[in-house]
Amino acid sequence: MDIFYDKLVGFSSEIHKEEMLYSYFVGFDKSLNKSFPIYGRILLESITRAIKLKKERLILGRTANEFKSNFGAYPIKSFVYLKVENRFLRAVLRPIYSKLSVSKWIMRNPLKSKTNSE
Repeated sequence: MDIFYDKLVGFSSEIHKEEMLYSYFVGFDKSLNKSFPIYGRILLESITRAIKLKKERLILGRTANEFKSNFGAYPIKSFVYLKVENRFLRAVLRPIYSKLSVSKWIMRNPLKSKTNSE
């Protein structure tokens, strides 16, 4: 087993606002993440901190929805608005950003729900 003393292999930033904890800016060594669950550990640490601080909500950002759903996270619809002042640039970019779409992903639910048979 490799030991990584004095080497940054992952990080996250958090914003605490009232009853919410935002964990938005996350980074990790992608090659090491293949052997060690760095990203999963970062998510677990965010969940643990939100519980310890008795936050009502934990916001985990806008990417990796499928992976986050493994931990019981669910998506909240968000919007991105883009305004380009330059007419020429706007004309060039319009066909590009009109084709942008959200990738399809599988929503997982690791939390058991009660059934009528219980």
